[in-house]
Amino acid sequence: MYIGIDPGVMTGVATIIDGEYSHITQMNIIRAMNMIRITHQLDMYDICLHVENPSFRKYFGQTGREKLQGAGSIKREYKIWTEFAQEHKIRIFPVSPAEIGS
Repeated sequence: MYIGIDPGVMTGVATIIDGEYSHITQMNIIRAMNMIRITHQLDMYDICLHVENPSFRKYFGQTGREKLQGAGSIKREYKIWTEFAQEHKIRIFPVSPAEIGS
């Protein structure tokens, strides 16, 4: 099972099972983590968690105060997801923002 995470005010979650999207939604980070934790505990699937890593960002465009604060928030959320994955022994893969949707 592949789970893609798009951090933000509302966390985007996409689940792929056997090469097919099975679930695409948004929820807060706590609900997303609980959903993944429970799925992992049920031991039904080998989970590969793919999370946007803003450190891979290669474009910068406008760097207004709001955009910089948003980028800092995404960096913090990536760190939280990394800690979550390590705590629950879930494989995590960083994804460049440019790769999302490709």
